[in-house]
Amino acid sequence: MDPDELLDSGSLLPLTAAHHTGLINSVPDQFGQLNADGMFPSEGLDTPYVRIDIDDGVITALPVTEGGRPSTIARHGRGQGVIFEIPNVSHEDSVLAADIRSWMAYARRTRTPDDALINKVETRHRRNRLKFSITLEVMKISSLKGRIVDGANQLIYDLNEVFKLQQRVVYFDLDDPTFDVPAALEEVLSGTEEELVNDTMTGLEVRIAPEFYSKIIRHPSVEKYFAGTPAMLQLLNQQREKSATSFRRVIEIAGCTIREYRARVKLWGAEGTTRLLDAKEGVSYPTGTIEAHVTYAAPPLDIRELDGSTFSDEDLIHFSEEVMKHGAGLEWKYQMNSLPIWRKPRLTTKWVWGPKP
Repeated sequence: MDPDELLDSGSLLPLTAAHHTGLINSVPDQFGQLNADGMFPSEGLDTPYVRIDIDDGVITALPVTEGGRPSTIARHGRGQGVIFEIPNVSHEDSVLAADIRSWMAYARRTRTPDDALINKVETRHRRNRLKFSITLEVMKISSLKGRIVDGANQLIYDLNEVFKLQQRVVYFDLDDPTFDVPAALEEVLSGTEEELVNDTMTGLEVRIAPEFYSKIIRHPSVEKYFAGTPAMLQLLNQQREKSATSFRRVIEIAGCTIREYRARVKLWGAEGTTRLLDAKEGVSYPTGTIEAHVTYAAPPLDIRELDGSTFSDEDLIHFSEEVMKHGAGLEWKYQMNSLPIWRKPRLTTKWVWGPKP
């Protein structure tokens, strides 16, 4: 294809937008502990809006329906509900003519030029995909904490305000050697179970900063709790849990699984890096609950995607391109229309290292 035909076709590379989108979404998502642990699974939407019912009566116990009696009828959307608009996160990258020329020259020197060219394209996509992965982790951990923010630390939704709740807080005065850590954990557990209306849980997990984690496992009350038990070796010989994306410590104390959370990112427009969990901060939540957390994925803001079909959660990032003025190169636009929501913020507890005010 000659240069004029390439320009007319809207692409300087032998890849369609669909091929690019497939490449981008096939790149393994390798950032984020919450992502690695399967938190906030994706759910596709057919509109940029989602309603979440917050009426406890939506899920209720059912009466016996004896022979001939009419069945009870499911009621949807009749309780108190909240409408969320799915935010759009878009990013543009310029691929200059010199870049494409370099890629093509490299590809021609290989035995498999088509594959080599695709590898060059994928490398550029991988870098941009990582930006969206980092953004999603920022949104997920902030959703778990109750205030969803974006990659510039701008507030999207305050879940406690939206659901008209006051966040439960438990203080850990770890600088006091007489403080009872197991008793505080029991307070968190019992408080969580107390709020568990029409739902079940299989356990309790907490994400805390490394400093907070170290202070807890070295506290005298924790050493006393483990003294004389086989689990004492676990406390003395802390093992790190290896996953595809992290290398962290984890321990179970008094029925609570405590996970070290270490993440530092460069936020848009910020100087230096930012911790996603402060040194004296943590948040706990029950496991095994019904649909407590989800990432809603809405269709892209693209006039070519107006067929009304539900957006696939497998194509979280949408790609489009256009030729730059005077054939200077290509402008690549990536967009993600996603919102991780902890749908039951009443079940989370904020942990604070310090004395109760």
